[in-house]
Amino acid sequence: MRTLVTALAITAALIALAGCGSDGVDLGATPTADGGTEPSETTITGTLAGDADLEGGCVWVEAADGRYEVQWPDGWQASADPVEVRNATGEVVARAGDELRVTGRIRSDVATVCQVGTVLEATEATTQ
Repeated sequence: MRTLVTALAITAALIALAGCGSDGVDLGATPTADGGTEPSETTITGTLAGDADLEGGCVWVEAADGRYEVQWPDGWQASADPVEVRNATGEVVARAGDELRVTGRIRSDVATVCQVGTVLEATEATTQ
């Protein structure tokens, strides 16, 4: 009887270990957040605008195809009162009504406080 129990225990252990084998498929692969590729850069041209009373102050670029809420390059700051954008050195590069050309990528994966338009993560911005 003891031999039968030992044989059953060994068989059960071998079956369990066989289930741990690999069939060549990587089950530990880490998927990307959206499963897709990085979006390409786009360039918009529009007018700098803003509203100091909207959600504590919001600034956007009004383009022909709608509003863009710009996430400015590192170190840049936008102000809604007065409406202006400053570069990383603190120089005012645009004021309300100025036409801007902004290059960056569309960010459909983020939400913002202002929610005034499509979010554009800028890599470059210049006045026209």
